[in-house]
Parts: sequence; structure tokens; C-alpha cells
Amino acid sequence: MRLKAFILFHFIEMLMVLVMMASLQGRLPLCCLGEERIALLQLKDALHYPNGTSLPSWIKGHAHCCDWESIICSSSTGRVTALVLDSTRNQELGDWYLNASLFLPFQELNALYLSDNRIAGWVKNKGSYELLRLSNLEHLDLRYNRFDNSCCTCAASR
Repeated sequence: MRLKAFILFHFIEMLMVLVMMASLQGRLPLCCLGEERIALLQLKDALHYPNGTSLPSWIKGHAHCCDWESIICSSSTGRVTALVLDSTRNQELGDWYLNASLFLPFQELNALYLSDNRIAGWVKNKGSYELLRLSNLEHLDLRYNRFDNSCCTCAASR
């Protein structure tokens, strides 16, 4: 009888530990994937060229890039799902020619907000056609930039 009570007690104890772990899982900070963290830092460098200072929370040694400003991650996968970079580039840095391939590592990206960043065009062979490769992208905001009318035709055709 004591053996059954002992086994039952430990079974309930293990069950409680599992329930507590499952409930905490949703509260733990997500750590984004290394390839996405590297891509975010490359994007920050591109936004800052030649010497900008925006996005101070985007720090190389900080693994939890889902906690960085302007980034939204999936709570289940930890992947970046949205980048809210409106008015991020310092206007004094002048026009920006965007390398759209910087966004390709974000496989679950469904929203990209880049309005008011003085984007004047694309880096040669790294333009808006690269954005078509983002199969989950549903929202793209490029308003209030410096494009001419021909610059975004393929992105608009999606």
C-alpha cells in the first residue's frame, strides 16, 4: 500500500512540474535564429550608413533579438514576422538605396514597414524583385520615400 501511495505521489509531482513548465513556456523570452540576428545587424548597418545611430537596442551580443525595438516575432517559432522600421533612417544621412536581399533570411516575415526612410531606389540586382521571394509577405509599406514611379512595379504586382 505504501508503495502505491509513493508511486502516486511522485506521479502527481511529475505531472505538476510538467504543467508548470508548459505554462511558463509562453512567458520565456524567445531567442531569434542566428541567421535572422545576423541579417538584422546587417540591416541596421545599411540603415546607418555612413554613420547613423538609430535602433540602439540592436546589439550584436544580445541573443534575444525578439526583444529588440521594431521587431515582432512569432510566439511559437521565434522567427521574425514583422519589421516596423518607419522613419528609422536619419534624414540627414541622405538618400538610401535599399538592398532588398537583406530581408530574405526572414522566412516568416509577413509585414515590412519602411515608410519615410528616404529610400530612393534599389541596390543594383538587389531590388524589389527580391521582395517577391518573401512568400509570406502580406503588408509592405514604402510610403513617403523618394522612389520614382517605375521603382516598385514588381512589388506592386504581387
